[in-house]
Amino acid sequence: MHGTGGNSRGEWFPWLKTELERKGSWVWAPDLPGAQEPDINTYNDFIFENCPFNLDGETIIIGHSSGAVAAFGLVQVLHGPVERLISVAGFVDDLNYDPVKKMFATWNFDWEKVRLGSRRITIIYSDDDPFVPKKHAVKLQNLLKAKSIMMPGQKHFSVSTFPKYTKFPELLKLI
Repeated sequence: MHGTGGNSRGEWFPWLKTELERKGSWVWAPDLPGAQEPDINTYNDFIFENCPFNLDGETIIIGHSSGAVAAFGLVQVLHGPVERLISVAGFVDDLNYDPVKKMFATWNFDWEKVRLGSRRITIIYSDDDPFVPKKHAVKLQNLLKAKSIMMPGQKHFSVSTFPKYTKFPELLKLI
């Protein structure tokens, strides 16, 4: 799930989709509606109406930045746990950034339900992310009892902050 202002064709998403499909996985990388001002309710409605497969115990959900926050909201309301949730540069509050304030104003996170919504949760973060301070990864790790992976010097895992992020082989190895 892409972040604020993003789409399925940005960053490392097309590369990861292609690599996973090569390995035989079914992959859906949606263009989330209204991504300029993310809204979890809107995203969830869109996903439930359009996802071409069941979100179940074989599903891996990957979210980047506000897409990770949206993924938390999604697994919170599923009827059973997914296999894995991977947060890349996710966060726990609005970062005082206007475009994501709506996400936190219109959704009440129940972190216990988020934790129970996935059999395994991995938090990936960088020590020099210009948008998401490290404290968010630490808090997510504690709230979700998640595995945490710090990748030094990777900024926001995005092309705009680190041009190498048209690919993300380290993430592929985790899947």
